[in-house]
Amino acid sequence: MAEKLGDLLLTPAEMAAVDAATAESGIASFGLMWSAGAAVAGAALRLYPGALRFAVLCGPGNNGGDGYVAARRLAESGAEVAVFHLGDPARLHGDAARARAECALASQPLAVYIPGPGDVVVDAIFGAGLGRDVPQQVRSVIEQGTGAAVPVISVDFPSGRGGRSGRGPGAAFKAAPTGPVLTRQPRPLPMPGGG
Repeated sequence: MAEKLGDLLLTPAEMAAVDAATAESGIASFGLMWSAGAAVAGAALRLYPGALRFAVLCGPGNNGGDGYVAARRLAESGAEVAVFHLGDPARLHGDAARARAECALASQPLAVYIPGPGDVVVDAIFGAGLGRDVPQQVRSVIEQGTGAAVPVISVDFPSGRGGRSGRGPGAAFKAAPTGPVLTRQPRPLPMPGGG
């Protein structure tokens, strides 16, 4: 079964159905978020051991929740971590709200993030379900990070890219690896906009 899962290519709608079925099956969804965030933190530490700071950029949904878990795990490992949020974190709900509550790190508005020397961005803003251009403040952060050649590791999928085509309607992070996923995604496949 595991070999077959790695060969699947699911659309964002199909992946949402898998997520819903998982929740209905009784599997604790927060446990999945915890595992995903912890895996992203582990990958970030493994891939970027010389990072001076991990800038964790958290969005307003479950990708943001994965980011808060990753931030917590990075800090627990002794790494320097700064957390930045899009929107009002008090409006998070469900697992994302719990992940934020369990992350003892203070967060700042995304608009104040300025890439610094030695930064590695953990992109947890938007996932594969994004079907529109990113807001202006996200676009600005993407452009600043790209201009500064800051390495990026994305949770799920690089923010700004559409999960169906691998393209983004506007600005998008160019992430090296992405976090753990159940199946293939358009981004790593040879598709227009991938890469």
